[in-house]
Amino acid sequence: MATFTKFYRFVSIMMVPQVSPLYFFLALFSSVSGMTIIELAVSILFAAFVEMAYSAAYIRKAGADIFVTQRRKRDSIFYVSIASFLVGFLALRALDAPYIVSTLMLAYFINAIAAFLINTFFDKVSIHVWNISGPSVVILYVLGVVPFVITLIFAAFVGYSRIMLHHHTIRQVALAFLVSLPLTYLIVFYLPIISHALFGI
Repeated sequence: MATFTKFYRFVSIMMVPQVSPLYFFLALFSSVSGMTIIELAVSILFAAFVEMAYSAAYIRKAGADIFVTQRRKRDSIFYVSIASFLVGFLALRALDAPYIVSTLMLAYFINAIAAFLINTFFDKVSIHVWNISGPSVVILYVLGVVPFVITLIFAAFVGYSRIMLHHHTIRQVALAFLVSLPLTYLIVFYLPIISHALFGI
């Protein structure tokens, strides 16, 4: 049992919300034509490194555990993440990055706001799962159904690991799926249509 616990903890560490965006932007860099190394660097900086640096400093100062399992201690991390995703999106737009690259950053920004609101007013949702299940829609957009399904299965396994570590309940994991998937699908596939209809852009 102890071996399984160590494995679940390893999975949780490798997929902490501050790190998982790095994997998705690397996947885009390897599969999206026209994405430059500068755009990759900007993406990783604002989607991962800023959050990682702040979280490390915050955990040290606040004496929180690496996963910040206490719901009320997450607020400042959300604030930094939301601001960083927004700056990252604006930077990618300024660089004229490919649509799906800047849209992924926008999706992180909007999803972070949604997750913060749920965490504040409803329940401690699993951000581990959220940051995989939401971006899986981008995998669907770029690579198709099979990689998308594989990503969702992996997200479910990460959720299972979080449950087995007693860091989240089934409801908190399910909530991450139920909100992040449709929200990100709307952003990726329908936001351009909506913005064009409303603002002509």
